[in-house]
Amino acid sequence: QLNRAWMVQHNTTQDLCNGMDDWDKSVLLITPIVPATLSLLASGLMVNNFLEFGKGKGLSKLVACLAWADHLWALVVVIQCILLWANELVPELSVLCIAIRGGFQIFSGASIIWTFLIALYIYMAISYPNFTSDYSAKIWWFFHPIGWGLHTLLFVVVLAIPNSFEVVCFTCFPKEELHLALWFAPNMVVFAVCVVLYILTVFRFKRDPLLEAVSKRKGVEISNKLLGYVLVFILCWTIEWIIWILGIVIPGALPFPVLVIYASLPHAQGLLNAIVYSASISSLHSHYSTQSWLSLFVRLFFSPVLIWVWYLPKWIHKKCTHTKGERGEMLIS
Repeated sequence: QLNRAWMVQHNTTQDLCNGMDDWDKSVLLITPIVPATLSLLASGLMVNNFLEFGKGKGLSKLVACLAWADHLWALVVVIQCILLWANELVPELSVLCIAIRGGFQIFSGASIIWTFLIALYIYMAISYPNFTSDYSAKIWWFFHPIGWGLHTLLFVVVLAIPNSFEVVCFTCFPKEELHLALWFAPNMVVFAVCVVLYILTVFRFKRDPLLEAVSKRKGVEISNKLLGYVLVFILCWTIEWIIWILGIVIPGALPFPVLVIYASLPHAQGLLNAIVYSASISSLHSHYSTQSWLSLFVRLFFSPVLIWVWYLPKWIHKKCTHTKGERGEMLIS
């Protein structure tokens, strides 16, 4: 039961929401829609910016993949909330419920992996001067399968295990041991590696006088951008650590505010990544500073629609109409 100390008592994970009244359940249901919608709009604007102005090279291409992952993740959460409100997604094990969980796990996991790949790319680019020119084509044969494929593979493994899902409140979850082994643990390892790569990147700039003298300003910008993405990761996913620790310290009880944060904060990652991106791109400031507030609002509000009906078809048409030589140059950049 939910007592006045805001503690949700439960015997098992499955009955976590059984002791809540309708108001508490409504809070848990509504809270994800706000950060998810803001992330959908902000990441959509990032994707549109890449499709409209991006050259499809190096770091900008990696950030675009991160924005795509954030956008698809937020889209899945928004669809889930709409289905729950319409009572089309009932809290029981079903193909639709598991598919929604799959979309969340694959795209939110991809967002985490692309954050790691950005950190790896930056470190490799400053550590090996010929990295971007010698491996510009080859790295994408590694980046795309890892970025999009790792969590897809892990989710397929969960699907292949009989009776591997359970219903927790409004959604389907892998059972606790599978959630820990195939979701929580891999993401924490990726996070730790991101932190190590950030530290190595900073040390690299400080240790190499030539890098510091020639590219000091650029190095600071790159380090700050990488730090921003790492901090976003920490802010959005520390709640996973808190839930896990509380489950050990006070088994059978969770503070209701922690559940609310857990249901909402991770879905703000797309919004926060967009803030880091926009704060670090000077050309973006100069472009949008000449537009009216109304124009900016329209671009932001309709960004999810503009992706699919305008910018993406236009970008695909642009790719397809290039000559063979031009297309080859763009694909390897």
